[in-house]
Amino acid sequence: MALIKFGQGVADARGKLNGLVFSRNTYGAYMRTKVTPINPQTTHQATSRVRLADAAQAWRGITDNERKSWNSIAVQFSRTSIFGDNVPLTGFNLFVRLNKNLLQIGLPLISTPPAPSTVEGITGLTITPNATANTFGLAFTPTPTPADHYLVVRATPGFGAGRTFFGGQYRVIGVTAPATASPLAIHADYIDRFGPLIIGQKYGVSINFVHALSGIPSTPQQAVAIAV
Repeated sequence: MALIKFGQGVADARGKLNGLVFSRNTYGAYMRTKVTPINPQTTHQATSRVRLADAAQAWRGITDNERKSWNSIAVQFSRTSIFGDNVPLTGFNLFVRLNKNLLQIGLPLISTPPAPSTVEGITGLTITPNATANTFGLAFTPTPTPADHYLVVRATPGFGAGRTFFGGQYRVIGVTAPATASPLAIHADYIDRFGPLIIGQKYGVSINFVHALSGIPSTPQQAVAIAV
């Protein structure tokens, strides 16, 4: 589905429509023919889909009063659209979003909606991919991670050193419990997901906290570096 933003005419368009893809890069808006990628059907992909299905199924298992509570409070939450606009969530959207986050960090589902709150955020991130030494370091602040805050680590496969945009390429490679101290060694987790590091390729890492009692995520912090 294509999303179109109207101004005096069409101000922007994103997504897919009748075999075409609308997007934007450094040089402005563009349109290209839609290409359907091969579905790799990986174990990680299957696990993510199961979590999403479990969260959606759980919505049908809560009471009508609980669903009303989620619908009432959802207007106080929002997400950022592809255009950068704030878009309010529905009760179902909020329920699935927060519970999928909780399942991802290994915690049980919640049926009662949390009050809107700001989760403590990441204030600093540095990564050091080293293909020669077979190490991949990650340093972050604040450290250690706060109480009731799980750290979710995502990374990208390696790309050419000239690449500047990594949108949509980040995949979860690990989750750490509260009170985890910086730095982290993420090389083994990275290898398990993407394979060996390659000298001269650029890698991206994105981290954020997820609050253990609510599933509310913090704003991600990202860093990129070239493997030495």
